[in-house]
Amino acid sequence: MRKFFKKKSRELTGASLFLLTPYAFYFGKLPDWATFSLAITQIRTYAFYWMPIAAYLFLFFAYFVKRAAKWHNYFIVTAWLFLVGGVTNLISAWHMTGSAKTPTIIRNVFVQISGNWPVGALMTASLLILTGLVLEPLKSVTEDFDAVWADFIKRIKSPLVLLLGLASITLVGSLIYWQINRVRELARTAPGMGYQGGTYSLWIYGILILAIYLALALTALAFFFSTVDNWWREFMRFSRQLRDFRLKKYIYRTLSGYIYTITYLGVVAFAAVAVPAYTMAGFEISRNGDSSGVHLLHWLFIPGALLAGWIITYVVLLAIRIVVETTVALVHVAQNTSKLR
Repeated sequence: MRKFFKKKSRELTGASLFLLTPYAFYFGKLPDWATFSLAITQIRTYAFYWMPIAAYLFLFFAYFVKRAAKWHNYFIVTAWLFLVGGVTNLISAWHMTGSAKTPTIIRNVFVQISGNWPVGALMTASLLILTGLVLEPLKSVTEDFDAVWADFIKRIKSPLVLLLGLASITLVGSLIYWQINRVRELARTAPGMGYQGGTYSLWIYGILILAIYLALALTALAFFFSTVDNWWREFMRFSRQLRDFRLKKYIYRTLSGYIYTITYLGVVAFAAVAVPAYTMAGFEISRNGDSSGVHLLHWLFIPGALLAGWIITYVVLLAIRIVVETTVALVHVAQNTSKLR
């Protein structure tokens, strides 16, 4: 089975991404755009909203990154952790309301909320595929973490390494402290919100969610420390260019590469989230606003809006590329001209 997931990694990543998209961007029945705007503001508040979107985004980049690249393994593992975290938070939220029994909660989370589209079933299929995909990357990330830890122990006497280690411990400790206080506050206020279960249930969910947050933090730290040498060499090369007090070398060509990379990734990430979100919202609003029900034009809206969104994104990226290339070309001409003097 593991060989199958390894061999069909790209195809299965695309399938998992495709199945997860409706779940990540479906906000229920939307009568108008004002309600959609309100739903957008709630994404930052509730983890069961923003964590599946984060999982979708990491899965999106994992699909387009080469499987041999180090980034790919970390994207897959992070996507899986975010999706599991979102599901855990959602189950906890349903349990907190006390409005449904366990079988109903399972159906609402993993299949369908009554009256809504069965996006839960699509998410479940996506999660199963992603769970199969994560086995090999998780092994690689664990090996990276072990190597980072061994290297840290060997170089612990270095002031810089010790400082980074203390910063990492502070980050992990702050995360634990924040989650414990959060569960304590929840246990204190839950009875006033209608919760009738035991405090132990809140602590079970709290510990599970904390474990997921810690896994995300440790994954991020493993990636940072396993690639820090590359980042540091790039930083030192850039610093040497800054110390060119005679201005013999033009730094803009190097700097423009960083600016273009960040801008490119930012635009792609924004489009990857905004295009399906507004497509799903537009579909729901048009569907609910039509008394005749769902017909062919409503379904055609989805591929049409997705196509329009990606065309606009392509044009924006093309414009950014032209601007960057033009400015770099001017610097290149100036640099070549200076050599003729």
